[in-house]
Amino acid sequence: MDRGNRFSRMNIRVYGQSMAVTHSHGYLVDDFPTGLSDPVGDIVIDPRKSTFVSLRPLIMYNTTGHMHRRSLMFQETLFIMSRLPNLYDRPKPELTMWQYGYVKKDDAQVKLIHPDKEEGTIGSIIPEIFKHDLVIVPLSQIPPAPPVEEATPVEEEENTDTNQKQKGVAMDKSSQDGA
Repeated sequence: MDRGNRFSRMNIRVYGQSMAVTHSHGYLVDDFPTGLSDPVGDIVIDPRKSTFVSLRPLIMYNTTGHMHRRSLMFQETLFIMSRLPNLYDRPKPELTMWQYGYVKKDDAQVKLIHPDKEEGTIGSIIPEIFKHDLVIVPLSQIPPAPPVEEATPVEEEENTDTNQKQKGVAMDKSSQDGA
């Protein structure tokens, strides 16, 4: 059994985007936690089996005994998130929501993990997992996705009717030429 390489201990950090100093009061400059926080905790995972979805309850709750209590790590995370500015005017319920990211231990460049990929195993998404920390990125620090414009069914029907009319006109001309 290969027990030495099976589990990994990952540090959990929180990311806050830096903001322009001109938007702060003179006495409150540097009051906001920006960049990467110090580790708020760590978690032991099996990168080949654990998914990001399965990590959320492990980060959020302490399940000793029969109770689910908010973990100390998540309390610290919520405290940091509450001090961050709401840069993109997110609604109040979204201020405690987050998206995962990861960063190299010796770097500050956070790479976001798309929510659609949270079902995949951690080892398949984060390369060289032993060299990275897991980052909690609050939604208040992520620009909202631009709205996707979708064609309405009415427009599609109109285009279909126009195409059929054009084909009908072309068939009428060809039948007239052949006669």
